[in-house]
Amino acid sequence: MILGYTLNPTASAMADAVTLGKRFGADVESVEFWRSSLRVITAQIEEFEGLV
Repeated sequence: MILGYTLNPTASAMADAVTLGKRFGADVESVEFWRSSLRVITAQIEEFEGLV
């Protein structure tokens, strides 16, 4: 179970990114989705830089 969802691995392997995103409430076609994703990555990089 992922994020409260049960997901058939075979079905997820056959679905495209847009379809999978919708299953989890994510709109991978929106600009804001990608901007927020990049903010997460940026924060992780900054955290890593602080450790080294």
